[in-house]
Amino acid sequence: LVQSLTLGATTHGGREAVAPPADFFRIFSAYRHDDAQWQDAQAELFLLKMLPDDFESRPGAAKLMAKMVAGFNSVERSQAGIDGQLAALGRFNTTSSLEAGEFAQTPMLVVHGDRDSVMDVENGRSIARRASHSELAVLEGAGHFWWHFDPINTARRVAGFMERHEPHQ
Repeated sequence: LVQSLTLGATTHGGREAVAPPADFFRIFSAYRHDDAQWQDAQAELFLLKMLPDDFESRPGAAKLMAKMVAGFNSVERSQAGIDGQLAALGRFNTTSSLEAGEFAQTPMLVVHGDRDSVMDVENGRSIARRASHSELAVLEGAGHFWWHFDPINTARRVAGFMERHEPHQ
């Protein structure tokens, strides 16, 4: 039984959702297994889409990016798998589950960065409007990886939500 749910930087899908920008899909449209330099460059482009706009100017950003790229590229990917993930973005629709289905009565925290360049913040607002027991937290200045923007305050906000909605045993 789901007691509460935290959603971040996502969409309910369907015709009313705002699709990710075309350049997001182009980043991995022709994945190359045999070209490590290409993989590194594409992984960095992908990660930069997810991170706050000022990420590259932060202390230690280059070192952290190198670690994130290495971690990203350590996962084996196939073109069919990537194509399947991208196609799934366009096929799913959970709108009815939010409005009258299994999650209609579930307390939900919807977290979204206002500078998310992958999933438009309107998707988070739309989820919050449809889910009657939801709270919307739009984090000013945060990107798709919203938990990287202000991790301490974000953790406090999520923990506070969980404490309010999880049964105490």
